[in-house]
Amino acid sequence: MTTLHQLIANLLSAMKRTDTSLSALKADVPEIEAKYDPVKLARSRFNSWRDSNDGKTFKDRLYRKQKGQCANPDCHRDLPIDYLEIDHKLPITTHHQLALKKSNMQLLCTPCNRKKSSRI
Repeated sequence: MTTLHQLIANLLSAMKRTDTSLSALKADVPEIEAKYDPVKLARSRFNSWRDSNDGKTFKDRLYRKQKGQCANPDCHRDLPIDYLEIDHKLPITTHHQLALKKSNMQLLCTPCNRKKSSRI
């Protein structure tokens, strides 16, 4: 028969093992959060799509629709397609759920896209 002293010792040992396991898991939290951050996931999915055949076809269609011009009303420069970037009208940082929504995309020249950044 197990004595009360042994039961308490076993319980304390189990608590110590649990605390050690929790500490190890807490150390992994930043890596886990970074991996499952919705903005990072949305950006990664967008980048993969953008580089796919579907993304390239969409950019070609959008280029023709915009008549080769930057969508920024203050710019409207005529540029080759390679000088225009797919931009999110509502940025991924604040609207990650719209990362692959084509109606939320436009083509901007690099300077306009950098200037806009995550501002709406």
